[in-house]
Amino acid sequence: MTGEVVGLAAAVLVLAFGLGYGLGRRQGIYQGFAAGVGYGPLALRQASWERGRCALCGAGPLADAAATGPRVADLESSATEPRGRQNGDPAGAGDG
Repeated sequence: MTGEVVGLAAAVLVLAFGLGYGLGRRQGIYQGFAAGVGYGPLALRQASWERGRCALCGAGPLADAAATGPRVADLESSATEPRGRQNGDPAGAGDG
C-alpha cells in the first residue's frame, strides 16, 4: 500500500506542476503580447527618428529624392525627342 500512495502522490504532484506550468505560460503569453503591442509603435518611432526616415515606408529627406526617380518633365521631354538627341546629344551618336 505504501507504493500505491507514493505513486498516487507523485502523479498528483506532476499533475499540479503541469497545470501550474500551463496556466503560467498562458498568462505569460498574454502579458508578453500586451507588452509588445505597447512597445511596437514606440520602437518604430525611435527607429524612424534615429534613421531620419520612416521605418515602415522609407519616406524621408534622403529617401524621397531617390524614391521619386526622374521628374515628370524629364520623362515628357525624353518621350518627344528622337532617341539620339536625348541628354543634349546633337548628332544622335548615343543610339546605344
